Amino acid sequence: MRILKVDLENPEDKVIEAAADILKRGLVLVYPTDTVYGLGVNILDENAVRKIFLIKGRDFIKPLPIVVRDLKMAEEVASVGEKAKVLFNKFLPGPLTLVLPKKDIISDIISADLETVGIRIPECEVTKKLSEKLDFPYTTTSANISGRPSTSSIREVRSQFSDSPRKPDLILNAGTLSPSLSSTIVDLSNENDIKILREGPISKEEILSTKSEIPNKF
Repeated sequence: MRILKVDLENPEDKVIEAAADILKRGLVLVYPTDTVYGLGVNILDENAVRKIFLIKGRDFIKPLPIVVRDLKMAEEVASVGEKAKVLFNKFLPGPLTLVLPKKDIISDIISADLETVGIRIPECEVTKKLSEKLDFPYTTTSANISGRPSTSSIREVRSQFSDSPRKPDLILNAGTLSPSLSSTIVDLSNENDIKILREGPISKEEILSTKSEIPNKF
């Protein structure tokens, strides 16, 4: 595994370029986010996506969330309704995953044959600058072996993958990330309903408080 140090607050352009090149080449990247370390590949490259499952030992019935650059890119991969736009504009970038109806560009392997996809924009300078270098979204599943805990520790990331027969191609080492819960997950696949699948740094109360911003819509 190749390892490059990265400044979490001010990542060097050459490091971001190297990470972007990995994704463009269909390889696997470990990178820091605003919650834990993530595993990234180009979502449009099915061979690369399969590598994620093999590296993690992850069951193919589990979908993979993705990072998008902005609302425009989100609308390329998913149907973003009015409720979703309110949450998108209020909480993203941030520790929120929105589950939305997917578009045909999302393969069944990403969605695990579901009709939805989870999208994120982490509040992280590394991911923001990486997205600026790419014209495609990338996966953001946690960088851990399936069944073991997700982690904000680069030592733990390296330890988990060191004995694995399949390894990421590049790790961006930002040291130990600030402790954080995994992202809040909100299911808006049904425009007439809002479901909080996992409560994280953004509370249920904060999510539900947005109801008043779309009169007669919730």
